[in-house]
Amino acid sequence: MKKLEVYSTRNGGQISYRVYGDETGFPILVHHGLLGSSLLPDSWSVHAKEARLRLLAIDRPGYGESTATGQLKSISDWGAWIAPLLDELKIGDFGTIAVSAGAPYAWAEAWYFKERVKQLWLLSAVPTVFNQKILSHYPREERESYERFKSSSEGEIAQDYYDSLKELQRQFKDTDGVKRRIDAALSNACVGVAREAKMQVSDWGFEAAALGVPMEFWHSPKDDMVPIAAVEAMIAPWPHAILHLQDKKSHFPSKETVDEVFESIKTKLSTRF
Repeated sequence: MKKLEVYSTRNGGQISYRVYGDETGFPILVHHGLLGSSLLPDSWSVHAKEARLRLLAIDRPGYGESTATGQLKSISDWGAWIAPLLDELKIGDFGTIAVSAGAPYAWAEAWYFKERVKQLWLLSAVPTVFNQKILSHYPREERESYERFKSSSEGEIAQDYYDSLKELQRQFKDTDGVKRRIDAALSNACVGVAREAKMQVSDWGFEAAALGVPMEFWHSPKDDMVPIAAVEAMIAPWPHAILHLQDKKSHFPSKETVDEVFESIKTKLSTRF
């Protein structure tokens, strides 16, 4: 298991993270999903070493040992929050891989850091669900859940998730990948999960449709958490975006998807970065 590192912020908070792969390689930031943390599967570290990449997996506020800070009032604040950490680690240009609920933070980086972000690789991405046109592609039950997030407090959302995940933890006790994600969310009593839910349904603070960074998406047509129609609607304004269809019927990225992501990164490194 990779050692958890902690960066102390100027206001007394902290950001926890892990570094994988080649310490001298091209930096790729990695953003976990709603259930997850900076702890990545071993296969990602192997891919990073083979491709000579320096993966920087960051725990968002309320995950790992990252402070549940009030500095992040919207997703647009993300870039300013991690900028001192990137400076400390001497990271200039970089790319970003984001899984599920990590996608909004990848787009926030493309908006905040602009040309420093060379490309985004987005797996099962959660789109702009605060936008009713995008949310309309979700099933009624999911739309109602997002509406409840708007009116509920973070404490109420955290308790709801905690109760649900404790049951799922028992169901998936023998499934390592899923259990690891659930354990990460439960470790801080779902504080990070609740903050994420509230910020997803609030205006993100920037115009995602105006972003010009190259993007590649991987998404299953049978994703049962994020309808592919919602992702296609969000991708529509981006002529530079590429959508790959994942064969496996799952919201979680398949082994084949992860392999393809790292092959894409290696290709881009050899031709453009």
